[in-house]
Amino acid sequence: HGYGKSPLLDSEHLMWCQYQLMTPLSSTVGNKCSVFALQVLGIEADALNTVSFSNHTGYTLWRGQAADPDQLWDVFDGLLQNGLATYTHLLSGYVKSAEALRVVRRIYDTLKARNADLVYVLDPVLGDDGRLYVPSDVVGVYRDELLSAAQLLVPNQTEAELLSGVPIATLGDACRASDELQRLSGCQAVVITSLLLDPAGDVITLLGSSYGNGDRSARRFCIRVDRLPFPFTGTGDLFASLLLGWLINDGASLDSADALQHACEKAVNAVQAVLRRTLSAGSKELRLIQSRHDLEKPPMSVLAETCVT
Repeated sequence: HGYGKSPLLDSEHLMWCQYQLMTPLSSTVGNKCSVFALQVLGIEADALNTVSFSNHTGYTLWRGQAADPDQLWDVFDGLLQNGLATYTHLLSGYVKSAEALRVVRRIYDTLKARNADLVYVLDPVLGDDGRLYVPSDVVGVYRDELLSAAQLLVPNQTEAELLSGVPIATLGDACRASDELQRLSGCQAVVITSLLLDPAGDVITLLGSSYGNGDRSARRFCIRVDRLPFPFTGTGDLFASLLLGWLINDGASLDSADALQHACEKAVNAVQAVLRRTLSAGSKELRLIQSRHDLEKPPMSVLAETCVT
């Protein structure tokens, strides 16, 4: 299940199941954020929109609707019937209901049957800061039906706790949660983002764990960044897409802890550049277009360190 690089970059074809925002405010989360980032890195990405909202839910109100499961499958089936479902990678994010999430699993099964080398990166968007964004039954569907399909899991702290059943207060707890997620899924790597382990809450930690070919003896690294004084929206979507993008562009294999570390370093530094530009602009929306050169060539100001628990 490695990321063997094709001779031609445009032979990498990715499907991204996430939500789409259509708004004059140009909310930069979901598919709008992720597809842009992947395209900047030269990767073709097709978006399957699980909801269409006027703006992200961080605003006072929003309008729009979620696609029902039959609609999601109908769109995908159109790709199938026209011979267009030729994907090398699948990346999924926010899915609002258990029924729609089961469609994502059906899509994965269909793509995997057509391409045994399909790589699935699962960003299990459930919530953040201890609260859920989705109905509680979605947690069980992720745990029981989706985890086993993924080669790479990218949860935040809240999501890692919910799916693993391990409360996280220390770096050691985070390692145990990562190991439990690997045990449940059989995945090759887990990257837990947005860990708040510093008592003062001034530092955010990322924990990367590489398990090679299913070996539970993990190689780990940490990346620590200063917590910026603003509740940004869309950072998880941006990070997951950049992480996959750099893994593809570097021809990296998830069997390699070094390759995973280098891709995480690039993704984290690109996200940090976007956040600092957004903060300087006083904007509620990520300044993605203004940061396109940072997405392509991240300023490498933060590097990983060996994880010591």
